[in-house]
Amino acid sequence: MRDLAVVGDDPLVEILMARRGGATALAVTTGTTRREEWARQALPRRPHGILSDLRDVLGWVSGPDAQTAAARNRSR
Repeated sequence: MRDLAVVGDDPLVEILMARRGGATALAVTTGTTRREEWARQALPRRPHGILSDLRDVLGWVSGPDAQTAAARNRSR
């Protein structure tokens, strides 16, 4: 489960499910919950990371080199 990441926009659905299952919980701000709201969530519903864009998922699954490449591609 530690190699699995769940991406979602609802703290009561995807993030809670990921946390309970032992997976990495990644929240997106492209849906129902804003960055400020994610930061205020209780620990069981708080994501491990907050993504502004789904392309940022690559940085979480591929490591720091992919994060740098994804940032470069977005700036073009």
